[in-house]
Formats: sequence, structure tokens, C-alpha cells
Amino acid sequence: MWGKDFSYFHDLWKDIRLLLLFNTLKTNPDGLTYYGLKKMGGETIPSSKIYRMMNILFEQGLLSRIEEQSEQGRPRYKFFISELGQNYFENLKKSLLNQIEFIQKKIPEIQKYNGKKFVDCASFHIWQDPIACCLHNDISIKHKLEFITQMESKLLKKLESIRKHKTKLENLIEKDNSISKQKIKKI
Repeated sequence: MWGKDFSYFHDLWKDIRLLLLFNTLKTNPDGLTYYGLKKMGGETIPSSKIYRMMNILFEQGLLSRIEEQSEQGRPRYKFFISELGQNYFENLKKSLLNQIEFIQKKIPEIQKYNGKKFVDCASFHIWQDPIACCLHNDISIKHKLEFITQMESKLLKKLESIRKHKTKLENLIEKDNSISKQKIKKI
């Protein structure tokens, strides 16, 4: 379908990851440690990739950092957007907004999507508590209900999958126990 050198979506996702990081740093004016970001996202943020990305951005001069000595272990660094990074960030936002507008022209069904709001607000904070984030967003009650209903549906499917796997494991344990009992009886 596309040539092997076609990297539009890969590049777009890379830009979105950068946007999420920059917007997250922007909303933490006192700086953000890598550990703070990891804590924010729990297991949902690919922490090793983010850590590498933050260090690369620091090496490129797009982030600045200050060292915080800890009582135990290695020092921690608080990251901030540097002046050069701020310029890069503004250009990134313009570029992503242009890409969103391009996609909106190609896919009429998403023309109502507010790309500007996404570019200005998208951050890793949604992983802290997506429900609170949804409830405090400036969207209609109908959209809030739709979002929470979709989330509930997905969680119920996950719970169903977890219960199936749990039942299988319980059955395997029960089977192992009965085999062990049979072996003991034979002895």
C-alpha cells in the first residue's frame, strides 16, 4: 500500500509523544523528575522510553535540568523546558495542528474535533485519573457520559478476561492438587 520509506504515522506518533512530554512539563512549572513522571503514569507510560527521550532532549538543549540530591541512591534531576525547547515546542504545536487539520480535511467525520485544544492541553496527566480528567474537561455532559460509558465497557471486558484466566489457573491448581493426592495414595 505505502512504500517502505513511508514514515508519516511513525513520525506523527513521535511528535505526539514529544507534545505529551512538553505539555506535561509546561503544567509542572516547578520541574518534573523522571520518577515523578513515572509515578504519574504508573505502568501505562513506557518509562524507559520516556527516560531516554528526556535525556536526549536535555542533550539537544531542549530541556534543562537541575540536580536534586537524595539521601539515598543516585541524584534525581528535575527537568524544565529550556528557552530553545520553548521555541521548538511552539513549532511542534504548529506542525501538529497543521497535520490534524490536514487529516480533518481527508476524514470529514472528524471535522468537529478540536485539534487546537488537543495540541494545547494533551499531556501525560490523563493517566493519573482519566475519569477526573474527563469530568473536569470543558465538554458536554453527553460526551462525558459517553466517555465514562466506553471506559466502563472496556473495563468490564478486561475484568471478564481476567476472570477467565483466573478460573483457568484455579482449575490448573486443582488438577495439580488432585494429581498430587493420587500419587500420595499410590505410595
